Amino acid sequence: MTTPPTPRRADSGDRILANLNRAALAVNDRRRFVLSDAQYADILARRDKRQPWTAIAAALGVAPSTLANAIARHKAAQRKAQR
Repeated sequence: MTTPPTPRRADSGDRILANLNRAALAVNDRRRFVLSDAQYADILARRDKRQPWTAIAAALGVAPSTLANAIARHKAAQRKAQR
């Protein structure tokens, strides 16, 4: 004798789409790491002391590639401000 399967709650397509959008925004927020001027100066000071990029990224709680992208965006913003 088998037990009948328990009924699952049916989610509407709108709810599923909203959850996917919310998750995508959260991922983008984590990837879109923005450096303040103080953080940028701290990173430059750490690099002058020959601290590895991985250690600097770990101290900031981001991946090294995310840190590199944030530095590139910061430098681009500085160049744009100088024009």
